[in-house]
Amino acid sequence: MSVLKNNHVRETNSHALLASSLADSGGETHHLHAERRSRRRHGGLTTTTIVSVLIFLAVYSKLLDFRYQQIYQNLYHDRNTVGSTSDAPQEEVQRKNNTTTTIEKLQQQDHHNNTVHSSPLTPIDGVSSSSSFKVDEYTFPTVQERLQYYMGDWYNRTDWSVPDCNLVKEEHNHDDVADKDLLLTSNTIKKCMDSGENVINSIGITYCKDAFSFINTTETARRDDAHWLVRFGFQDRLTKLGNQLPIICKARPSILSHHAKPPLWLLNERRHYGELEHYHRKVVLKKGEVPWSEKLSKLFWRGSTTGNRAGDAGHRLDILTQWVHQNDDDNKIDIGFNNVVQMKEGSFQHQYIEQHYSRKGNGKEGRESLRDMNHYKYLLSVEGNDVASGLKWMLYSNSVVFMSRPTVATWAMEDLLVPYVHYIPVANDYSNLVEMVKWAEEHDDACQEISKRATEFIEHLWMSDQAKRDTETLKKEMVTMYVHQFDHALSKCTGTD
Repeated sequence: MSVLKNNHVRETNSHALLASSLADSGGETHHLHAERRSRRRHGGLTTTTIVSVLIFLAVYSKLLDFRYQQIYQNLYHDRNTVGSTSDAPQEEVQRKNNTTTTIEKLQQQDHHNNTVHSSPLTPIDGVSSSSSFKVDEYTFPTVQERLQYYMGDWYNRTDWSVPDCNLVKEEHNHDDVADKDLLLTSNTIKKCMDSGENVINSIGITYCKDAFSFINTTETARRDDAHWLVRFGFQDRLTKLGNQLPIICKARPSILSHHAKPPLWLLNERRHYGELEHYHRKVVLKKGEVPWSEKLSKLFWRGSTTGNRAGDAGHRLDILTQWVHQNDDDNKIDIGFNNVVQMKEGSFQHQYIEQHYSRKGNGKEGRESLRDMNHYKYLLSVEGNDVASGLKWMLYSNSVVFMSRPTVATWAMEDLLVPYVHYIPVANDYSNLVEMVKWAEEHDDACQEISKRATEFIEHLWMSDQAKRDTETLKKEMVTMYVHQFDHALSKCTGTD
């Protein structure tokens, strides 16, 4: 509350200064009184009054803007407002830092990325760009903070009612539950999960299984007629309905965006955490990680042509093809596609990309293995259909990740990653890769420290025993909160109330 109090003092002082300035303007008090008498007689507004009002409104608007940003940050990150229902250990609650600092840094870096393209990004917070670069400390969010983060705009929304039942569609056909906003019961989700691999849309089964792992944590949520408004698949429409309906989703826009923040669940787990588990089993446990001193000082990326988002066709193609044939003279960048997808096979576009932009590896289906990619110091991560699914294993590895600020977030809280702490930031259009590789080579010790911080983030998120306990705690608390806040209102749209 001290931040808001300070803001109030600043706002009050600003009003006082503004009022004083307007009263003393020009020092012509007698002339102003004459104008006021004239205005009363003629019912008009003088030029001086109009200008003064406009100045006042402009300053007041800026003050409100500043206060809103502070209130918004505190809504997500004030420790005193987070619910107390968690079973998190006491030592985890006693944190030195909170994610407000993370958001402030992300905002600074986002502005930096958008304004710097032709020259290297320099460290934020006034840190020198010399080889003595110091990587900031970071403390992983507590369970309570994560609960509030995952619930987004719908944390403690006990006064909610469905604005229009026509916005939701109750679905009983568990063969068709992907890429739609659907109102499902626990019973429908269970039937979907148990339906077997012969259903029309197998992606629906994956989401149903993961959703049921949440529902199955409490007796109240397991109730057959408990209601869940879900989006299984991509999150294209969430920007339109996410501020009206508590749509459970796998991915949503970054918390730094102005879009809605619907509840986030851990969905499509196998795809998004399968490579991480594989890397841990096949590389880490087998002592197969390449020591930093033996890695190649190159920036490496291989991936598929995903990312054909609504209104953003060929996202990865647009930003990466500039580097496939324009690698720098020192051969420090190695980028190419190893899988052409989301376009008609045999089409001119498909054939052209295969011919000119493909870089096949020696692994399965022409792909490099995770062990092969670990030979590089610098790994590039690029968002696809939503997040970059391979980002988790890259962060966990002993290489360092290059990426632009995440625009989409999932259970991994990608938008809480801090530049120069968990990854090396690049411009949003990826135009400055050469400069940032040069920066990394000049700050080798810092890169190793950044890699270590990133590994710790994934250990706290997923790999440690405590992380697994935290995940189960969060699942239980989230479904309990959802049923308590929204089940009764949603039941009115199904006639089961």
